[in-house]
Amino acid sequence: MVKNNWKRKELLNGAIVVNSLMKGKNIPSLNIWFKYGLYHSIPKSLVHLIEHCSFYTSSTKNKTKGYILNGLVFPEATCFYARAFNDNLFEAFKDLINIAYKSPNISQKQLEIEKRIIKNEIRRKSVFIIYSLLINLLYPEINLNFVSGLDEITLEEVMQIKSKFFVPQNSIIEIIGNLDSKCFEKICSRIENIHVEGVNTNFPTYKHRSNVMWKKIKSDNMNLLGFIFPLPGYTYKNLIIATIIDYIFAKLENSKLRNLIREKQNFTYHINTDIVINKNFGYYIGFMKLQNSLIVEKASDLINKSLDSLILDFIDNKTFQKIKNRLKLFYMILLENIGKFSSRSGFNLLYMNEPLDIQKIIKILETISIYDIYDFVYKYFRNNLKGIYIIDKT
Repeated sequence: MVKNNWKRKELLNGAIVVNSLMKGKNIPSLNIWFKYGLYHSIPKSLVHLIEHCSFYTSSTKNKTKGYILNGLVFPEATCFYARAFNDNLFEAFKDLINIAYKSPNISQKQLEIEKRIIKNEIRRKSVFIIYSLLINLLYPEINLNFVSGLDEITLEEVMQIKSKFFVPQNSIIEIIGNLDSKCFEKICSRIENIHVEGVNTNFPTYKHRSNVMWKKIKSDNMNLLGFIFPLPGYTYKNLIIATIIDYIFAKLENSKLRNLIREKQNFTYHINTDIVINKNFGYYIGFMKLQNSLIVEKASDLINKSLDSLILDFIDNKTFQKIKNRLKLFYMILLENIGKFSSRSGFNLLYMNEPLDIQKIIKILETISIYDIYDFVYKYFRNNLKGIYIIDKT
């Protein structure tokens, strides 16, 4: 059994530094997490723009590095990360600190370039559009229009929000890999020397709409069908059960939705699904690209009529045990992928104040029964389906 070893230190400026020790990881993962994401940002595009602009620093701009620096924006957090060999680990961390905590050294011209880059990113990915529409249908208080207001954002706003919320008291620093005590203390000392006071952030709570609801939207050159269900807030048990349901419903080769939509009807080859569990609420979301508007409407009608059997019919115990074994294997493999492990461990730190504990997850997984799945589905899935179908105007 894999056991997590980790140490944690809370600094005087409010930052928390954690070292998750993972044997055999010779390329440490350095991650600085801020409790500020899309849900906090007004407009939503502002935090994305801040993440882009943050890489305009005197130490990183137009310079080739022997390590990787990047950033990611999530609904409730922003992460800046580095991947480096041990011999230039501290150099990478110094650059990462500048990116994460300092105001960017960016001109108005460069700001406008980053705005255009973000617009191109959004246009290339239809998933942003359908996610935004579905989440708003389930949680009407959340409007994730990723481009709205982008053109009006000023350089002053970028600087103001960065200095106000991207501060030590809102951050957790996680180093994943083998790190000796001397290096750990050196990193802590470097972070503790950052004296910037800002405003504390909290994780929001939203109430979802009840009852089944579908929305029809006409668009250009797009035929999509999407669905969304509410999920409860973050715990290991909720995450495991939601993942098992995803396996049963859509992910596995013989999953129920896949059999109905792909194998029996040949409507589409692939069904995309995603589980998002935030601190206080979440959602299970999925969509499929279809050939034409007629198939979109047929598929939505079929899902509506078959919903109860799709989500409430029991599977046999033998199949259930195979699914649990497969999920156990997934979590064991997760330890081999430092990038994916970093992301999941970061949210665990934000929400549960400890790194991801694979041993604990597997113990909980072994206790979950078919009846736990049934109770969860009945509570959160039945009568809570929200869906959209986007059809070509032509």
